[in-house]
Amino acid sequence: MEYNNVGWVDDVNQAINNNLDYDVVSKYNFQLKKKIEYINMPISFDIETYSFYEDDEKRASMYIWMMSLNGSAFYGRTWEEFEEALFYIKNYYCINKYRRLVIYVHNLSYEFQWIQHYFKWENIFAREKGKPLKALTTDGIEFRCSYVLSGQSLAGTCKDLTKYKLNKMEGDLDYKIPRNQYTKLTDKELGYCLNDVLGVTSFVKEEMEQVDNNITLVPMTKTGKVRKYIIDKCVKNKKSNYKKLIHSCNITSMDEYNMMKRAYTGGFTHASAKKIAELKKTNRVYFEDVTSWDFTSSYPTVLFEKAYPIGTSKQDNNLKTLDTVKKLSKDYFIIFNVEFTNLTAKVDYENYLSYSKCFWNNNGTISPLPSINDIDPTHVNKDNAVIVNNGRIVAAEHLITTLCDIDIETLEKYYSWDECKVGNAYKYVKGYLPAELLNCVLDFYEDKTKLKDWKSSKTGKEKEEEEEHMAVVYQLRKGMLNAIYGAICTDFMNPEVEYSTECWYSVDVDYNETIKKYNDSSKRWGFWPWAVACTALARRNLFLGITEFGNTNDYIYSDTDSVKVLHSDAHLDFIEKYNRWVDSKLKQACSVLKLDYNRTRPKTVKGEEKPLGHWDLDGQYTKFKAVRAKAYLVEKYDKKEDKNVIICTLAGSNKKFTSKYLTSLDNPFKFFDDEMKIPKDFSGRMIVSYINNSIEGYIKDVNGLVAPYKEFSYVHIEESEYNLTLTGFYKYYIENHFEETYYI
Repeated sequence: MEYNNVGWVDDVNQAINNNLDYDVVSKYNFQLKKKIEYINMPISFDIETYSFYEDDEKRASMYIWMMSLNGSAFYGRTWEEFEEALFYIKNYYCINKYRRLVIYVHNLSYEFQWIQHYFKWENIFAREKGKPLKALTTDGIEFRCSYVLSGQSLAGTCKDLTKYKLNKMEGDLDYKIPRNQYTKLTDKELGYCLNDVLGVTSFVKEEMEQVDNNITLVPMTKTGKVRKYIIDKCVKNKKSNYKKLIHSCNITSMDEYNMMKRAYTGGFTHASAKKIAELKKTNRVYFEDVTSWDFTSSYPTVLFEKAYPIGTSKQDNNLKTLDTVKKLSKDYFIIFNVEFTNLTAKVDYENYLSYSKCFWNNNGTISPLPSINDIDPTHVNKDNAVIVNNGRIVAAEHLITTLCDIDIETLEKYYSWDECKVGNAYKYVKGYLPAELLNCVLDFYEDKTKLKDWKSSKTGKEKEEEEEHMAVVYQLRKGMLNAIYGAICTDFMNPEVEYSTECWYSVDVDYNETIKKYNDSSKRWGFWPWAVACTALARRNLFLGITEFGNTNDYIYSDTDSVKVLHSDAHLDFIEKYNRWVDSKLKQACSVLKLDYNRTRPKTVKGEEKPLGHWDLDGQYTKFKAVRAKAYLVEKYDKKEDKNVIICTLAGSNKKFTSKYLTSLDNPFKFFDDEMKIPKDFSGRMIVSYINNSIEGYIKDVNGLVAPYKEFSYVHIEESEYNLTLTGFYKYYIENHFEETYYI
């Protein structure tokens, strides 16, 4: 059926009249052992609420709900009206246990807290307590979360629409204004409400059209798209031995799995404590002329290295030394436990090991290191002295961790030790990932590069349709390229979460049975140890850059696939040498696997070559200051505004509002420091409380109108100021960074 953004209609009956003709698709349900029908239509639901206090109690009430049926939107002001609308919809489309209606909600966990008592629930799928991805009622309504499918905010989702675009609206609803069910909303306010539901149905419709216009084929999550593509291209490819190879790669035990989990470390994000201390010691406020370099598609690039575990592991408890591991690493990928005595940093500009991944032998018991907040920086634990740099190990008298062979190269550059003992280890034959899988990666990268801003040579309507189609493909491939890392690193050992009458609870998992199901799964397309190798390789590459710039005191900050540095021009030889090194690795992989090397360096519509994995100039800052990880401030030239602008990156705050506030200050870089406070009106920081108490009463709105409210459960949201504070341990480390007396 055709999709049209009709806009507001009179009521639910008008929306139904606009969609009298509809498609029905079916999907076999293995639990019910029969086919289930689905109304093949994009439908969305959203609410707006007002939070307040009454007698010091946090309260909130819904004052408008909105729905969109295939682009025909309508709204109501009470829960009774919502129930009535659903009654008409269910009645017309004959919804029941075996004939379902899918309703998408952007951030289902929020709306679910409000609606949970209005339905009887048949099945709820969630990976975390309070965060359902899908919630099915006993009468056939299936709520799904569109946020986990798009992977970004609703504003970002709407911005990326390619076919069913919406008119852009400036600003947003002012959530501080008291509103209730009687409050007359302005056309602009209703416009915000309309865009919210049309944005979701437009997004869902575009997703449907990517999978034969069938709502049952729309994946649950963003990484689900990647998995489906790989399964179709690789697992179901009867001409290859991909499936056979995958099922020769099995996990043998919980011990092996636990070691993989400890060895797996995600992106590396850190500010150089040395440079932070340097600013303080020299009474400067910021660094000038700072350059940002980043890798072009870091994770996809390292998938082409000959470093991945292929086949089932063999346990080996006789390696004993790092030298033995290094010798074996030529032919094997190895995950191993290691114990250090008197571990000490070799360099002062960065540290490699993560505090959260380290343990110690506490009187015969292997225990996590104590919480950093529990450590007195001036009186280090006498049983095991540890020095920490904002979550990274600087030095330790005794330390145990789990690594893979890829980590050794960087480990030896950044630490020395008195003694190192290798314990339990698992080794796998080392090799390339399957060519079929890497071809999928090249599909994503090539299309993402070639199709951006693609222009058709045709004219008229054909030109418009072709460019529209290519824009859809571009967004799809861009999303898949960005999601390939998440797909590879998705943990299969997820705890099971269930819901029952307001209560979320964890269910005991049969770990051995879960491993068996994973190994035997006919849909399995990957091998979880690949996640360990992928992240370790990307981290190794990042540290090659950190080392290059750090050795000349030019390294300031890093974030997973990028570095912020001084005196960039002095390091261009390294950049070029690194890029040639990456090219040689890609050439070797393509030669061995019979892949087209030219696909690793596609051209943009302007004819510019974009080689995979190269260092790429990402930005130039006239001023730069970092305080800690995910907390930095920059000044840079903006072409559109033709002036220098201030941009703030501060985890937990709203980048747009916080940057605006800092721009208004006389000396923003001096203000941006430890103990900085951002007023709640500008922080974008929200305190969100999920409350299961039943409440009722009366609300007076902004115009003095009083209306009743009643909620069985709700979410209270309030603004909060942002306090940028550093831990005592981190401050002490920075202040004593250059002191010779600061050592174990």
